Amino acid sequence: AMQTPGTPLLYLVLANTTGIPQGALQIAHNIATLATSPNLQQFGLLASSPLSLLGVLGLAPSSLVQLVLPALCSAGVPLIAPTATGLFIINLLEQTSLYRHCAPGFAFVRFSPDDANQSWLAANYAYGQLHVRRAAIFYDPSNPSSVGSADGFSTNFSRQRGAQIVARETAVASGLLDASGR
Repeated sequence: AMQTPGTPLLYLVLANTTGIPQGALQIAHNIATLATSPNLQQFGLLASSPLSLLGVLGLAPSSLVQLVLPALCSAGVPLIAPTATGLFIINLLEQTSLYRHCAPGFAFVRFSPDDANQSWLAANYAYGQLHVRRAAIFYDPSNPSSVGSADGFSTNFSRQRGAQIVARETAVASGLLDASGR
């Protein structure tokens, strides 16, 4: 790598969680180790001085963010998760004592509105702009963000005059299930 003497190098590390919990946890632990290691050469980096880790960008969806927060908190690594919209993430940060004692530098930043706000906007848009009066909801009960979005949409849409939810179905990776699981 070319470097002007006396100027720091910026390392951009791209990692793929493969969208599964094990991948996200492995990456979070590797980042935490990298952030606290005095020997950066063991990671194949050319830096010979302590690394100033700026932060982590990504690690969506919310269910994966929930898994990686403890490791990043302990290491003091900020997480910028633009699409981690699950309201449960903020509740977790506010109500879990671990997050009151994070290492210096830890922060959680997101740009998108949470699921409750997005659901309110979607329900109002469907009713007011699309003139929908009957809606069906398909959601994944194993995903807290999906459940939160379904609940929020249902509550907000049902408050509209003449609007009703005509179906609430479970959607899973292998297909759709009705309320009885068939």
